[in-house]
Amino acid sequence: MAEPGQPHTPGGRRLITRADMAHISGASMPTLHRWYAEREHNHHPEPVHTEGRRLFFDEQQWRQWHAAHLAAKKATLTTVDRTGDPDELIDVTEFARVLGYSGNDPGATIRAYVRNNPGYLPDPDHTEQTPTGRIRRYWHRHSAWKFADSRDKRGGARPVTDEPPPRYSTHPLIDAVRAALAEPDPPTAAQLARQLGINERTAQRLVKAARTNQ
Repeated sequence: MAEPGQPHTPGGRRLITRADMAHISGASMPTLHRWYAEREHNHHPEPVHTEGRRLFFDEQQWRQWHAAHLAAKKATLTTVDRTGDPDELIDVTEFARVLGYSGNDPGATIRAYVRNNPGYLPDPDHTEQTPTGRIRRYWHRHSAWKFADSRDKRGGARPVTDEPPPRYSTHPLIDAVRAALAEPDPPTAAQLARQLGINERTAQRLVKAARTNQ
């Protein structure tokens, strides 16, 4: 049945906007725009109706395309290793191996990606600071499995989380952030995010917590 104010095709099928697509798929708006921009290669459907700058797509056609797109994406993903103790702490190299990367240094692929995409991996479950000041990050093995599952659901690398925000005053990285902020020229939240391999929003919350609890 037609919904008031919602455009439909001549055959009665519902039309949807990118906002509807985001609700259906869980994909971010930048991802939706990228899919459309790459339609020459990924065969994303063309809009069937416009209102000013708003684009409307045939919902049935888009859902079919989206399902096929995710299936094709999933087929290219590495095979996840689900063996081992789920509570064991693992480093980035083992994290990469769990995701199915191989070679002499499987962690190199992940480390290179993280440098250019802060927040790619979930926040670590445990950290250690080396004598030289570097931060070593560790995750429970089950965190790597959860990340792999979210990668499958989204058809990409963006992690999904349904836990409430952690208490940042007791976050594993809070001491490293406090130490960085105590430097004569403290880094910005964006710089901390790159240094610690976390997303910028988490870095901002850690900075706020560090300054609040000084």
